[in-house]
Amino acid sequence: MMSDSVETTAEPVSRKASTLRLWNRNFLLLWQGQFVSAIGDVVYEIALGFWILATTGSTGLMGTLMAASTIPRVVLAPFAGVVVDRTNRKWLLVLMDAVRGAVVVLVGLAAMTGRAEVWMVFVAGIIIGLCAAFFNPSVSSVIPDIVHRKRLVKANSFFSMIRAGSGILGNSLGGVLYSILGAPLMFLVNGISYLFSAGTEVFISVPLVHKERQPKKFFADMREGLSFVYQNRGLRFLMMATAVINFLASIALILMIPLFQRTEWLGPARYGVTMAVFTTAMIAGM
Repeated sequence: MMSDSVETTAEPVSRKASTLRLWNRNFLLLWQGQFVSAIGDVVYEIALGFWILATTGSTGLMGTLMAASTIPRVVLAPFAGVVVDRTNRKWLLVLMDAVRGAVVVLVGLAAMTGRAEVWMVFVAGIIIGLCAAFFNPSVSSVIPDIVHRKRLVKANSFFSMIRAGSGILGNSLGGVLYSILGAPLMFLVNGISYLFSAGTEVFISVPLVHKERQPKKFFADMREGLSFVYQNRGLRFLMMATAVINFLASIALILMIPLFQRTEWLGPARYGVTMAVFTTAMIAGM
């Protein structure tokens, strides 16, 4: 695991100097890239839900397709951290964002030319989920290497704000944009946001990690991580509670789209406003 590694000593002095400030170049590039792509994700989910309902009229298919990006993350979660630990994290970030951007741009172009089909969106959702499974732990592991340890708590707080801020802003804009622009253009915007994020990540300097001793086997590393979670009683129950809450909340929230779609006086614009208010209330409650 990461405890078996040390950072490269190629630029120890300059790296320490650059990470004393929270908003150094590396942190700023990573943060703003993630914020833009996170807003794109929210906008994409709104457009995707309403587009599927308008195209197929099936709420069951809508739920299945929107879950396509979640299932790969769940399945690959135990493996992703080990892969990240053994990979050049900077280029893994760039690759995952570039792949997601290219796929979603192609879906957007297909939708704009009237050639988009449901199976294309399904495949895109799976690819997005696969990339996210490796991308998210990569970001978490990079943050401690681009900010000073005294700024780490504040840095993690700013990254937590991305989810909250993108939820409020993305939902507020998403419903209105769907009413004005339609789903195809919104798909394209999300793809471009991923490519923008990948472009900014190219200029991030992430220290390489060298192994002090012979690396463990892949599955041995994975078992070590799972064992740590299982043996920590508080962490184990926290993860279980989070999984149950997210599962039940997702069931309720996914049904909001067909409700607003099929109720004449509601519609996508009011859906976006409602979800933005919901997100704001949730943040205030926390």
